[in-house]
Amino acid sequence: MNKSIRIFILSIFLSPFAFTQELTSDIAGVVTSADGAVSGARVEITYVPTNTTVVKVSGANGQFFAGGLRPGGPYKVKVSADGLLSDTASASLVVGETARISFSLSSVGDVDDVVVVGQKVAVNEAYGFTTTIDAETIQNTPSITRDLKDLVKLNPLVSLDDAEDDYEAISIAGAHPRSNDIKVDGVSFNDDFGLNANGYPSQRSPVNFDSIEQMSIKVAPVSVEYSNFRGGVIEIVTKGGTNEFEGSVGFYDRGDQFYGDSIEGREYTFDKEDTAQGMTFGGPILKDKAFFYVTYEESTITNPVIYGPAGSGAQNEQSITVDQVAQLRQFTIDTYGFDPLSYPTTTESNQENSSVRLDYIINDDHRVQWTYKNTQGDRLRAEGGFDEFYFESASYLKTEETDAYSLLLISNWADNLVSEIYWSTKTTETGQNSPAGQMYLISLLQMHMAMKFILVQTYIEVLMSLKILRII
Repeated sequence: MNKSIRIFILSIFLSPFAFTQELTSDIAGVVTSADGAVSGARVEITYVPTNTTVVKVSGANGQFFAGGLRPGGPYKVKVSADGLLSDTASASLVVGETARISFSLSSVGDVDDVVVVGQKVAVNEAYGFTTTIDAETIQNTPSITRDLKDLVKLNPLVSLDDAEDDYEAISIAGAHPRSNDIKVDGVSFNDDFGLNANGYPSQRSPVNFDSIEQMSIKVAPVSVEYSNFRGGVIEIVTKGGTNEFEGSVGFYDRGDQFYGDSIEGREYTFDKEDTAQGMTFGGPILKDKAFFYVTYEESTITNPVIYGPAGSGAQNEQSITVDQVAQLRQFTIDTYGFDPLSYPTTTESNQENSSVRLDYIINDDHRVQWTYKNTQGDRLRAEGGFDEFYFESASYLKTEETDAYSLLLISNWADNLVSEIYWSTKTTETGQNSPAGQMYLISLLQMHMAMKFILVQTYIEVLMSLKILRII
């Protein structure tokens, strides 16, 4: 049985925040014949979508290894040796895992060519309980909200906790939603300021649903490559371009026309909007050499405020009446020169997600990957309760924006020596503004002052990994 042991001979981490995620995959195997291990066999590993080929040579014990490969597939693995028939295998790779493929070559003239299908390893013991979801599973999984939550709950140790305003939060192994680490191409997309109940840096999923190539949910991983979590790590690898131009355009609607109009016999009408539209497009810049993939998605959600003064038509009416609200508003304008606005009727949330990925194949041994992601949005949050009334000026507009860049250089220096140099920077901004547009402070009214917070994180990792193969 073949086993791969990774020895880190150089690690330089220049960040107080977190380590990076696994962004690549590996293939390892052994070549044998009727006479035993085959040394010097030529192993060609081709990523079919980009026609990128890595060539390795089996060692004295017949073993071969290729690291730093792009996740996904399909891959075609062809093995040839003097005096022996060539074999081929196909495989799809899981990010952070090693696909193990063994070949048994026959002598020329004994049999015809044999096609072997390689199987990927489903569980990596170093990472704890892991669920990996590939692009095909993502495409076939029903999703009403187009949110990561519809995918992560495929892991049996994940539960969705009710958060405020029906914004569900992800709990892994019972841990608090803010104790998870959500990584997209190595960059953490978490609630850095602790202001969102869903654990995201935004009101909705921070990544375009259609841009995901693979996603792994790791429950309490023990690898030293992970930190900044207590429950689990959600790793997302986005799609990259190939030699074929491809794209998609979509529109999604989950508005009030899909809801009922009565509650326990009482007619109830309300205005609710829940729409999303987006696109993806990718392809070659230079065939077999350079590729691009871009995505964009925007969404809008409006919900009715369930509490309002008597006569407003709200689902739950308060003791104060609409006429009394108008009188108090006019009194405030006449006395203080400030308009507190009327009573809130709806809350609104808007968000835009965009991303760009560029891949460049320098040569058979070196490739570079650059990504850019932007998530920005806002949400109008209304105050109020069954026995509490607030003017619309007591609401506040919460704004959020995250910019993230990353650069990954992967180099194969020898048959079992791979280096990965990773750099990323992320800027997160959040703020709040009063819809009244004025900053008067009145003791009779609750006011939200305008403010903004900015957090910048820059992270560099230089990782040299030596992988030694041995027979156990």
